[in-house]
Amino acid sequence: MTSKPKVMLFSHISDPGRITGAEKMLLSIGKILARQHEVWLVVPQPGILSIEAEALSINIVIADYPLSWSLYQASASTKRELDALQQSKFYHHLINFLHMHRPDWIIVNTIVAALPALAATQIGIPTAWILTEVMYPGEYQISSVQTVNRYSTYIIGISEAVLTPYTGAQLEEKTLLINPTWDRSALDTERCIQHRYTFREKYGVAQQELLIGVVTAMLAPHKGIAEFIMMAHILMSKFPNTRYLIVGSQELANQNYVEECKRLIAATVDPSRFIFHPFELNIDQIYPALDILVVPSIGDEGFGMTALEGLAFAKPVVAYASGGLSEIMIQTHNEEFLVPKGDVTLLSQTIAKLLGNEQHLTEIGMQNYLQAEQVFGLAAFERNINHLSETMDTLIPQIDVNNPLLLGEFFKGSGPTVYLRRGITLHPISSMEAFEQVGGRFEQVIQIADELIHNAVLGDAIYFYQSPSESTTREAEQATTTEVMADVQDEALNSFTTSPLESAESPQTSNELVFIPASVEADVQPIERSDPPPTASLLEDPPLPANDPVQGLIPVPSTVHAQQPNEPASNTGTASSDNLIVKVPGLVNSFSTTIASKPKVRKKRRSKRRLRKSTVKRKAINTLLNRTLKGKRKKLRNAKNNIGKKKSLQRPKIQKQRKLQKMKTSPKKAA
Repeated sequence: MTSKPKVMLFSHISDPGRITGAEKMLLSIGKILARQHEVWLVVPQPGILSIEAEALSINIVIADYPLSWSLYQASASTKRELDALQQSKFYHHLINFLHMHRPDWIIVNTIVAALPALAATQIGIPTAWILTEVMYPGEYQISSVQTVNRYSTYIIGISEAVLTPYTGAQLEEKTLLINPTWDRSALDTERCIQHRYTFREKYGVAQQELLIGVVTAMLAPHKGIAEFIMMAHILMSKFPNTRYLIVGSQELANQNYVEECKRLIAATVDPSRFIFHPFELNIDQIYPALDILVVPSIGDEGFGMTALEGLAFAKPVVAYASGGLSEIMIQTHNEEFLVPKGDVTLLSQTIAKLLGNEQHLTEIGMQNYLQAEQVFGLAAFERNINHLSETMDTLIPQIDVNNPLLLGEFFKGSGPTVYLRRGITLHPISSMEAFEQVGGRFEQVIQIADELIHNAVLGDAIYFYQSPSESTTREAEQATTTEVMADVQDEALNSFTTSPLESAESPQTSNELVFIPASVEADVQPIERSDPPPTASLLEDPPLPANDPVQGLIPVPSTVHAQQPNEPASNTGTASSDNLIVKVPGLVNSFSTTIASKPKVRKKRRSKRRLRKSTVKRKAINTLLNRTLKGKRKKLRNAKNNIGKKKSLQRPKIQKQRKLQKMKTSPKKAA
């Protein structure tokens, strides 16, 4: 284990055009963990989150995987969808990805990012699963709760509303409540005052006008944008000195909903008093310009980061009682500004009380700032994260300093199986490709006593899985290799009648290791021929070692020896090295061939193979010709361009020479 524990944070999204509250919280966690841990952030694509994390010197890895929305919606298809995910290539890619990076524990952010939790639990990596959403109620909710419980070491909720289904299922012992915090670096008083004047001047908002706003990452129905517009319509006639700001991305939103909101605005008393502003990463440019923040979410919020940011910027906040929003408002003593979800009339009446006393707005704002700092400040957040990291660090398997397993990562006993160590768990490697995929090299393999392998915890086998981008290249390589191997097999079949003297004088020896799965069964079939062939060199079928705990990679010395004169000939258990048939359960060996094929069949196969080979050659020749022609055309085009450039450069000189020639030859000009 390294001096610093290695932690991987999995984010469900990373958008280049916006950043959500869940991403902001994950970024804050990574910033705190980086003080005493080696932190890696895994994102599906580059975005604002990855840029911000990179600025904090957090390692970034791009790894895309599908999300499980049915788990969040607690639908009947949850189990079927999870089973399909576990059979998908993404699941196996993640397992190999975790084997390759070998984190000590991971954090999975949001309930929809279930696949990393499934993969990590499968190979024994402790998992802290952060839940930021309120799960849908219904008869299948208990099934989703059981799934989260099965694939997590600890369940972290950002509010009591999020943890309610889990505490009801008697999972209190493994649940932790960690409320998000905000970025205090944005709270610069002088800068906030400057941003207030700049922003209001940009949209023509007078300083005596009151600006009421709603702030979101993008315009979405569950954020209550339509309800905000209807509330503004009610207030406009009573308070003519009010303007209304809507902040959020329109490009990323449902365009039908955006058009519906614009139609609602057109039907209000004064549509010109509405202001649209795109998503803003720098929140200190938005909140200082506001006088009142409204959070009219009609969908249950996991927490409500927008409300907390408004409180931290000393603004009065009015919100619907939706999920975690209720907890924020109650804990900061803002119960009077908490409105039942969906009640537009009461929402407008509550804001009207605030507008009736403008002096009261400043007092409420200062109280909100103090309460937000006390309840949801950075100090409380750091205490919770440090407690989580200390708890997770205790789950890292401790290895005896005298244990030879500390000497490396790849091991083998007296048997041929190669293992990858993760903590105190040994994982057998199934193939040469898997060995290379997890970063193994033969010089790294350490031989240890069989007793250590028997006493170690044995994990699941590691298989090779290729990404979709690699599959096309690998298929082309495999097709070429198949053609070569087919020709080699044909030559081997034709040269079956090798004399015993030749095979005895030139034995084929090699020190290389040939990797085949340990469960391979060699099934050798005799060749049907009228005369028995002379004694040929034989390759013995290697027996599986009895002292090998798990049969994984079997290094088989590719040695061919001559049969001794007194050794009886046998058709079982031995075969010609050129005619060995290997059967792998569950796999298709593209290099195997049937030895008992008749000559006519062999000839037919050979003709098909030659046809395929000629087709491949023809395609290769056509490609080469096309490239050659393209090169010639390019050279010709460049030559023409050079000639044209030379002519254009020489034209003034030629014209001058012609003019002088005319002057010399013309008698009038000469006179």
